[in-house]
Amino acid sequence: MDGKREACLAALANLSVTERRVLDDTAAQISARYQSGRTLLVSLGALAILIGAGFALAITRSITGPIGAAVQVAEAVSRGDLTSAIRVDSFDETGKLMSALKTMNDNLVDITTTTTAAPAWPHGDDWRGASAAQAGRHRQGQVGRVLSSSSPSNGNDFTRSRGRMQGRTKGRT
Repeated sequence: MDGKREACLAALANLSVTERRVLDDTAAQISARYQSGRTLLVSLGALAILIGAGFALAITRSITGPIGAAVQVAEAVSRGDLTSAIRVDSFDETGKLMSALKTMNDNLVDITTTTTAAPAWPHGDDWRGASAAQAGRHRQGQVGRVLSSSSPSNGNDFTRSRGRMQGRTKGRT
């Protein structure tokens, strides 16, 4: 019986070694799949972040580009440059802003053209005897006539701002 017992124990030991090897191989496969899945998940997460950042950059540029162009037009108008070529390329909010700036610029061009056609300085082209304040008041009067005749309101807004402007220049005459 000892021979059979020893054969059974040897077979059990051999089975145990084989099972241990199978378990170790399975654990190695599970670990490799875990590492592969983890690498894939981290890579896809990083790719999603990069794609999101790309979309965020594109959206930001699609907003700031037209707004920047509108700011350039407004700065040009504030410097007195009414020769800007204003293009309206879209129909969204920034396109509406550019359209409003274009209308404003065109109206300012019309106003300055009308102002230039307004009655001249009573002394012709001779500005030598005029003080800067006199010339300024004459120009303000011309602009006031143009604005009050072209504005649908009764001109009160312009009259108030004109009064403020004259109040600032009274001490300078």
